Amino acid sequence: MRKTKKALLVFFNGKSNAGGAERMVQYLDEYLNSRGIKTEIIDEAFLLNTFFGRLYKHIFKYRHFLKRKPIYMARFTSAYLWTRNRWRTLVISNGESTPFFPADIVVNQGCYHVMQKDYGRTEEKLSRIANLQRLGCKYARQITTVTETVKEDL
Repeated sequence: MRKTKKALLVFFNGKSNAGGAERMVQYLDEYLNSRGIKTEIIDEAFLLNTFFGRLYKHIFKYRHFLKRKPIYMARFTSAYLWTRNRWRTLVISNGESTPFFPADIVVNQGCYHVMQKDYGRTEEKLSRIANLQRLGCKYARQITTVTETVKEDL
C-alpha cells in the first residue's frame, strides 16, 4: 500500500452493522484510523447532500431515472471522485459504486451475474449492476475478494 494520509471508502450503503458489506466498511474504517489514516465514507446520503447532489437527486422523481438509479449514482460518484483532489488519497470501493474511476482497491463479496443466475435469471447478458461491477473491476488497480470462488466467478 502506498503512503497515504487519507482514504475514501466509497460504499453506497455506508457503515453500520446491518450486513456484510456495511460491517466490512466499519472494520476498514477502524483499521485505517488505527494506522493514523483519516477516512471519509462516501455513501449515497453523502453524495446526495453535496451541492450538485441536491440538484442531481431531483431526476429520481422520474420513473426512467429511478429504474436506472444504480447507473446514474455510479456516474455521479465517478464524476465526484474525478473532480476531487486525490493527491495521496487511497480510494477503496466495491466495484459497482466506482465503475468509471480507477479505484486503488476494489473489494468484492460476490459476483452479481452468478448470483442472479443462481436466483433463476436465464439471460447470459449482464444486468445493469453486474455490468457496473465488471467495469469497476476492469479499471481497478487491485481487486480483493472474500473467497477464491468469487475471484473465479469475476
